Amino acid sequence: MRWVTFDQGNSSLKWCLWEAAAGAPAGVILRGRAEARSLEAGLVELGNQLAAGPVEAALYCGVTGAAGEAAVRACWETISSGMPWREPPAEIESECEDPEAVGRDRRFAALAAFAQRG
Repeated sequence: MRWVTFDQGNSSLKWCLWEAAAGAPAGVILRGRAEARSLEAGLVELGNQLAAGPVEAALYCGVTGAAGEAAVRACWETISSGMPWREPPAEIESECEDPEAVGRDRRFAALAAFAQRG
């Protein structure tokens, strides 16, 4: 099984191509970074890898709002030939004064920490 993760910050998009065999832990087989102003150029290597075999999904998390997500999704649709796109929910209860000010990237990191530590 192969999948792609996208982590979009304010200035760049980081991506990883993951692979896992049945019963084995997942591992990164390729990673890259694209500057926000040149997403398509930064995703050329990923597009080349997708031609070698399909992925089950692309998973996106970003802090740049709808416009940033739309730009990444448009690039994905260009390079992926219709492979699935998913945006998992970052469901974690926050007791911060302004929970909406905590970005999805931080909530995903907290979920991962809880998953690792129990």
